[in-house]
Amino acid sequence: MTKIETNTTISLTRQDKTCPECGGYMIYRYLNKRTIWTLQGPITIKEYRYACNNPHCPNYHKTVRPEKQLAPPRRKYGYDVMAWITQKRLQEKKTWEYIVTALRKRGLPMTRNRAIDIMKYYLTLASNIIEKETLKEFQDKEIAICIDGVNPENGPATLWIVLEASMGKPLHAELLPSYSKDSLVDLLRRVRTKLEEAGIKIRGIVSDKETYLVNAIRKVFPEVKHQLCQLHFIRNLADPVQKQDKILGSALKNSISSMAEYRKLYKKKSTTSYSAAFAESSA
Repeated sequence: MTKIETNTTISLTRQDKTCPECGGYMIYRYLNKRTIWTLQGPITIKEYRYACNNPHCPNYHKTVRPEKQLAPPRRKYGYDVMAWITQKRLQEKKTWEYIVTALRKRGLPMTRNRAIDIMKYYLTLASNIIEKETLKEFQDKEIAICIDGVNPENGPATLWIVLEASMGKPLHAELLPSYSKDSLVDLLRRVRTKLEEAGIKIRGIVSDKETYLVNAIRKVFPEVKHQLCQLHFIRNLADPVQKQDKILGSALKNSISSMAEYRKLYKKKSTTSYSAAFAESSA
């Protein structure tokens, strides 16, 4: 599941640079930059967009998004905020005043109407309205999908989102009341059935390296290629470096503090020696 640090800039790029239409190699087109709000605060997302370079392809110069998406297209609130509002309102029966106040305390710009709009968008996303349009668009085609879960406040409910990887369009969204291997297996089976009924073939899956999720993917999609998200891989590589950097910083701070005591002793000794020398010369 996605964890975001405050005041962070995240770069997202295509992991699969194969054109979903003709199978050719896509090239870099431009950088799209936007800021979204998460439960931990605002983050800046840099999306590196790619497009097919084959002039005979229907997708020639049509840009595609990175597989990993932290927020819906053209929306400024992350999936974690959507899940949190939905969970608080529908499952915990919290008032809109409570929800708005709690989000404002976190620094998020929020009003009652905006919170309602966010929940409605999630409910629409979770319904078949948007999904049917996406399924129709990719009918009888072969696609890669991205699977991600958002667990607001580490609560029991998890919002699982399945996106078409090249354009980031939603295929399935579901709020699971509990997080377990069996519940994920059942979820992925529903996703597979839905795609197969639409005549859509899955050529690849991108996800986080979570044990339950990885095992569920292997069980439901044993023949499909599975790739781990590079964003989380790179972040995991950076964790040991950050820890060592903190240790080094603390050691350096302690060293500087101890040097202050030596400076005091040196200054005191120097003053005493100067006073003695002055007294001797005066005599």
